[in-house]
Amino acid sequence: MLMQWWFERKRKEFFAKKANFASLASQYELSGQHEVAQKIYATLDQLHKDADQIAWHYHTSESFLHLGTIWQVYQFDKGLARLRNLTKSSGRRFLEAVLWVVLFLALIKRFGFWFYDVTSGSCEPNLLIGDRICSTHYSYLFKDPARGDLVFFEEPNFHYAYDSFARLYQQVIGVKIGPLPSGPNVWIKRVVGTAGDRIELKINDAGSGQVWVNGARISEPYRNPYPLILLKRSAGLLSPNSSIWKIPVFKTLLSPLKKQDLALASYTFDPAKPYYKQPFYNFSEKEVVINPNTNKPYLFPAELADPRRDIKAEFIVPKGHVFVLGDNRWNSHDSRDFGCLPLSLLRGKASFIYFSFDGLEHWWFLEMLKGPLVFLFKKVRWSRCFTFLQHDYPGPQKVKQEEG
Repeated sequence: MLMQWWFERKRKEFFAKKANFASLASQYELSGQHEVAQKIYATLDQLHKDADQIAWHYHTSESFLHLGTIWQVYQFDKGLARLRNLTKSSGRRFLEAVLWVVLFLALIKRFGFWFYDVTSGSCEPNLLIGDRICSTHYSYLFKDPARGDLVFFEEPNFHYAYDSFARLYQQVIGVKIGPLPSGPNVWIKRVVGTAGDRIELKINDAGSGQVWVNGARISEPYRNPYPLILLKRSAGLLSPNSSIWKIPVFKTLLSPLKKQDLALASYTFDPAKPYYKQPFYNFSEKEVVINPNTNKPYLFPAELADPRRDIKAEFIVPKGHVFVLGDNRWNSHDSRDFGCLPLSLLRGKASFIYFSFDGLEHWWFLEMLKGPLVFLFKKVRWSRCFTFLQHDYPGPQKVKQEEG
């Protein structure tokens, strides 16, 4: 009976719209699209025959679940869907295709995987600015993060738009286009404590920060052992004095290409090697900021702790949260500042670096335009491409009791 009821609804829909379908076919014929018109006419005739045949069967037969009839009903529904598609305008078909693509990408981004850029040095030297990373979002669908995992998460304390459509756009797309708002920034840190762990941050006599988990100091081989050097760098391709900025259209479209000085930033630095042979970043001597009092570069020891952030009394990580820290402690905004991270903000687990280049431009091809050969043979970090990231520490076997 349910099958018959469903078929009758479809049959009524067909006969109610048959005249409209025929009118559209006539319009296609008049506009010269004879092939489309013939397809619509043929589909209308076939659907009419099928509808009458199925209706006659239901009227004369006592078996409502006959397999042949079920197949006919299925074919009738498929034909009706095909007829709707044939009579759609090209604009509507294009819009529907775009919406399906957006929906597919949204599902992939939410439950599958996604790609992110590393834009800060908070996890140096394991992750460098310019690394492109694939994140597996399915990793935490059925389990929580473990200690040692490098995780991507939404910027804490981000304020979403009040408008429901704008909020949905921020969550699914997140790219600022015209009046549409941008979504939260995505950060990456390492999980140090999980739900139920007792965390305590201390500073030893040498001034180095220590992390204690469940009453024992953990070994952290991933922490940055190098000092940081202060640099003044610039980005962009086009001179700010160019006359092109007088043209309003170019001023808007090409603004990302405008050459500008960036804010002072610190980068991991190996003092045992000269500037032009640094293993992490390429920079010149003129970019190094000199301390006028000592006439030497500003260097920040990696092991030096910040008493305002690296001393915290023991506390327990709440359920549904993790405690995250950057590998580069001196240059990381993490749980020492915003507290334990809710699992609801997690995007996924950093899996592997698929591409990496040493540059300040967001798009790699903009960096390549500055000098293709320099980009290919000096800027691209080929040794880092398609390298998997290590997550198997600090497990319980790595936790050791502090001596003395």
